[in-house]
Amino acid sequence: GQAKYAFPGATKCLPAKPCTVDDIAISYSKCEGKKRTRSAAYLEPQICHGGVKPAADQQVDCAPCDSGMFWNGKDCQYCPSGTHNPHPTHEGKDACKECPKGSIAKKVD
Repeated sequence: GQAKYAFPGATKCLPAKPCTVDDIAISYSKCEGKKRTRSAAYLEPQICHGGVKPAADQQVDCAPCDSGMFWNGKDCQYCPSGTHNPHPTHEGKDACKECPKGSIAKKVD
C-alpha cells in the first residue's frame, strides 16, 4: 500500500508525497580545527516517503569568519581594538591589521 501520514489530532490519514530537498533540513556541528560536520535529516514530522533521501554526514570546511573578525582556533572573535580586517577569513589574529596612525577602527553592525 501507499505510505500515509497524519498530524496529531487528525481524523484521517493522508497519502505521503515523495520526499524532495525541501523536506530535508541541513545542520552543522561546531568547528573543530577548520572542519565541521554537515548533517542532513528529514524535517519532523516526516510527511513524505521515498524520493530524495538525506545525504550521509560529511566533513566540510568551516565558514570563514566575517570581516572584522579572526579565527581563534575554536570560533570567530572580533579583532582587538586598534586593528581591523576588511575580508572574511579562516586565518588567526594575524588577519587583523593595525590601523594606520591617525585613524580608528569602528565596529560596524
